Amino acid sequence: MSNTFARPLVISPHFDDAVFSCGATLAAHPGTVVYTVFSGCPASDVTTDWDRHCGFDNAAQAMQARSLEDDRALDVLNAVPDRGDFLDAQYVPSAPRVHAPTQQAIARALDRALRRHAAHTLVIPFGLYHSDHKLVHLACADVWRANPELACFAYEDALYRRLAGQLQTRMADFSRAALSRHRPFRTGEPLLPIGLRNATQ
Repeated sequence: MSNTFARPLVISPHFDDAVFSCGATLAAHPGTVVYTVFSGCPASDVTTDWDRHCGFDNAAQAMQARSLEDDRALDVLNAVPDRGDFLDAQYVPSAPRVHAPTQQAIARALDRALRRHAAHTLVIPFGLYHSDHKLVHLACADVWRANPELACFAYEDALYRRLAGQLQTRMADFSRAALSRHRPFRTGEPLLPIGLRNATQ
């Protein structure tokens, strides 16, 4: 593993995001830890139209299946799973308000994951379009600012990166953040080209 991409911690909003967005990068760096933020399991009596459309009886069944699917995908890529217990946005309305994820709570969880895995590199989503992705992006930015020793790379969120203007707006935000820190934010090699190839294969 190169010194510019040492001991990476990849932040994935949902189970599939890191694999779909930068799977080739994960495969190229065996042992990379993928921390999935919205892995919390809702109550067994909760269900959504999307879960029913996908053939599940309830949300808990859907999350269990997604977790197992994620385990298999990460195993193929020789990546290591780590997971938060925050609820996916579609389940938040059915949960007590105290369980609603916040930017500050996610940032604290990410900071603990950084220290737990002794990560030197933070790999984060651009946070495009989806409310969960935006929230994770903001929390990641907080962690990055609080840990100036970290190298930081961003990946383009699969599916949403093709929406007009989404990526350009976020890159402009990052440029302003980098200037405020007086050091560059890395948005080029190796993540963006690899992510784009993944999207077109």
